Amino acid sequence: MNITVYTGPACPRCEATKRALDKAGIEYSTWDTGESDRERFRAAGHRSLPVVVVTNDHGETVIEWSGFRPDIINALEVSS
Repeated sequence: MNITVYTGPACPRCEATKRALDKAGIEYSTWDTGESDRERFRAAGHRSLPVVVVTNDHGETVIEWSGFRPDIINALEVSS
């Protein structure tokens, strides 16, 4: 499982998401979003940062969400 947290500047939800992942002991990488990323996310229906993308070992998206979602992070922790 690979997790990427797409972040933006001065984003409190981004920081809260990273803290929750850290607390759960879940490894992740971060990516500072640019305008092309934000356009892609808007087209996919996301309206806030962070956008978190979880992929399997084949690069296929397993789950994707936006905003601070401790419920999903807790579910990831249980399934890890």
